Parts: sequence; C-alpha cells; structure tokens
Amino acid sequence: MLISLADDASCRQAILETGRFGLSVLRDNQKDLAELGAVPGGPKYVDVFCQDNDPGSNATMIAGALVHVECVVDRIFEVSNHTLLIGNVEEVVSRVDLPGGPLLYFNRTFHDLGESL
Repeated sequence: MLISLADDASCRQAILETGRFGLSVLRDNQKDLAELGAVPGGPKYVDVFCQDNDPGSNATMIAGALVHVECVVDRIFEVSNHTLLIGNVEEVVSRVDLPGGPLLYFNRTFHDLGESL
C-alpha cells in the first residue's frame, strides 16, 4: 500500500516512529466521518470511532468500516512537502457481513459505488 502524507500531517510522526499504519475503507453511510478526516490541517483524532477486532488480530479499525488493512512501513520517500510511505500488508480484516458498500472519493466529491459520476 502507498500513502502520501503532508509533512505537517498529525499522524506522520507516529507512523515514522512505530513503522506501522492502518487504513480503513469506510462505508457509504460514513461520509460525515470521512469529511472530518478530510479537513486540511485539521486534527485527525478518530480514536473515539475505533474498535478492536477479533482476538488474535493486531488491527484496530474504524467501527463499521468495510475493510481494514494493517501495514508495516517498507520504504519512505521525501517528495516536496510530502512523505510517501510504502507499506507491506500484514493483515486484512473484512466486515462484508454488514450492510453498505464502499465510500469513494473522486473529483473532490464523495460517492457510493452505485452512484453515477
């Protein structure tokens, strides 16, 4: 997985120190949460929305998320005012048993999968 973080991203230092990051794919009914995390320069403290997963799993994901991917940092590239991190996937937790599809972001707008672009 590749993520790109602005140099002033609130989670950047923690990821660099721990060498780990996780990504949760939100459901189409979690647009408000996605917008909270999309505020440029805004705090990204989403711990209140997290849940622990099944025993034996190391992942902590956004409650109600469709999928969560846990990664360990493999490579780091500094590019302009961003840090690109490439992570090796260690664990994938899928919650397709809950209703709703993925929330997508395209052309500066959130969409669900069945919506016309």
